[in-house]
Amino acid sequence: MAVYARDVLERLHAQGRLGGYWWCWADYHDDLRATPPFDRAPHELTFGIVRSDGSTKPVATALSVFAREARSVVEPNDPTIFEPAYYAGLPHTTHDAYARFLEFHL
Repeated sequence: MAVYARDVLERLHAQGRLGGYWWCWADYHDDLRATPPFDRAPHELTFGIVRSDGSTKPVATALSVFAREARSVVEPNDPTIFEPAYYAGLPHTTHDAYARFLEFHL
């Protein structure tokens, strides 16, 4: 997960994005494994950057190291979405925005 986090942050920065959010702060305690929704999705227990006991995971170090680099801002190289029009045109605008993304990044 640490390698994945670092790779994602590298791509975001190269594309001119100003940052990212990690899905979960901490893992859930394993005692919850048999309770919904974890009984059907046990992988959801472990998306945190710290373990349920509070100890840090390697992904926490990767995120911290990247943040301390204090990189300069890179100008985005793709068009910005005009939000009012984007939301007014849903769901079709999602398809159009993804098509534009593919044009720039593939």
